[in-house]
Amino acid sequence: MRRFAVSGERFAISDFKFAIISTLIVWILGLGSFAQAKEKWPGMDQAVIEQYAAKQGRPPAKPLVRIEGDALLFAFILAGAVGGFILGYNWHKLFKSKEKV
Repeated sequence: MRRFAVSGERFAISDFKFAIISTLIVWILGLGSFAQAKEKWPGMDQAVIEQYAAKQGRPPAKPLVRIEGDALLFAFILAGAVGGFILGYNWHKLFKSKEKV
């Protein structure tokens, strides 16, 4: 049995559970190296759409607004938050019945 102290409280964990948890933590942290392999996992636009466009003789068009990296993720999160706020604000107008019970 291994004993740990968290916030002044002591709890025990069996050696088997400790081994499983330690293995999972090491395995999950090790997956970060696979996530960085960009050459192995091209995006949908590069793997499929650009190939079909090249077959049809159309070169890829430049985007109107060039957003790369984490800025693109932030833009999607911001758009989702704004859309969620608008939907939440108008929820009663959109989905509540007009009849009073």
